Amino acid sequence: MNRKVKLFFPTAINTAPKTQNFNGLGAFNSSISATELMKMQFPDRLKFTGEWHRFLDNASPTFSMLISCLPGHGKTLFCLKFANYLAENFGKVIFFENEMDESLIKSDIDFLRLKPSPNLDFNFTANTPQAIAQVLESGRYKFCFIDSLQMSKFKDNNEELWALKQRYPIGFCCITTSTSLNPFASISGRLASTFLAIHGITETTLTLFL
Repeated sequence: MNRKVKLFFPTAINTAPKTQNFNGLGAFNSSISATELMKMQFPDRLKFTGEWHRFLDNASPTFSMLISCLPGHGKTLFCLKFANYLAENFGKVIFFENEMDESLIKSDIDFLRLKPSPNLDFNFTANTPQAIAQVLESGRYKFCFIDSLQMSKFKDNNEELWALKQRYPIGFCCITTSTSLNPFASISGRLASTFLAIHGITETTLTLFL
């Protein structure tokens, strides 16, 4: 595993985790006792409010989310509003946008009638896992959005996405353009146990948030 991570990240980047925060499910390699579990210190959960609390409860600050549905069903709109909510309330957000250009994102923000938070940054040029890692290496961001995994050239075996999560224990929300009825079609193995998959953004869901 370490060898793959080293190959993935630029040579200038140390592949050791930035912090000792836990990444949720799959963080431990062996069984632990209940007593040991209760002694562990975990990051405070994000205290979501309103529709976000009803939909997601109180998430870990190192949450992992996969948004999957047919093209044109509102994946990016949902993520834009979620990213802005996080930026307004919980810290710096980076939104890697490789599906649409600046003018289309501006149109979506206008459609949502969002007042963009100063804590929300967009990046339209980092279109590979390596480039995304270089931006995250600054340590400025608490949350990362990737639109989409396919256009950001993540490999199908998802080792690169796993390595990214292990290196940067922050919140991740990723969009997949997969049209499969299986929400895990574009993630597998270890990632399938750590990502919350939201498959099929419907009109009902969009009405709740938009």
